[in-house]
Amino acid sequence: MNKTCQTSLSDSQWSTIAVILKDKRKREHSLREIVDAIFCMFKTGCQRRMLP
Repeated sequence: MNKTCQTSLSDSQWSTIAVILKDKRKREHSLREIVDAIFCMFKTGCQRRMLP
């Protein structure tokens, strides 16, 4: 996902969350993209103009 939501995590925020998750499985989508999407949904309630 190249587009970013207004609620996208900064690198320092992601590094804090990544330490907690410690997941090394291979995935089709990165965990950062998934967490960004979840935070975007929490913040906006799925407003069309806010989706990347």
